[in-house]
Amino acid sequence: MSNPLFSGVLAVFLLTGLAVAQETAPAKKPVARKPKAKKTPVTADGGQEKEKAADKPVKGKYPPLEARVAAYNEQVEQKKIPREPSRPYLIEPIEITGISEAGEGYNAFVKAEDGTTLILRPGMHLYNGVVEKIEADRIVFRMTATKKTVEKKYGRSIDAQPETP
Repeated sequence: MSNPLFSGVLAVFLLTGLAVAQETAPAKKPVARKPKAKKTPVTADGGQEKEKAADKPVKGKYPPLEARVAAYNEQVEQKKIPREPSRPYLIEPIEITGISEAGEGYNAFVKAEDGTTLILRPGMHLYNGVVEKIEADRIVFRMTATKKTVEKKYGRSIDAQPETP
């Protein structure tokens, strides 16, 4: 025979244990991980090489394309600059799609950052530079801010190194 007092105590004990088991601990906050620092390349003599800030667009360095196009259109309407469709575009994202011989020199067909196809000739202005010269396999630009020349080979990125035999 079962004791009713024992049954009641057992029921309270079981219910209390069940209630305690159902309580959840407060959720732990995820630990934020710090991004890994970039490793600086080591030179042949064991020293660390400093990163080169090539003429790549830095985020926020240039206004967005829409703002550059709007400013260009406004300047053309006010007759401050001659119409030159390449003016609002940056040099860095340009992709050469072809180079053709034209009379005494070359013209280059390029794809701009928004997918627009442009025909470049020597002397044409871009947002951050000028087309210095066009050859059969490359375009040479002169950067406006630094006065450095930048070479863009046909079918290669702007930072491509010359081939070594």
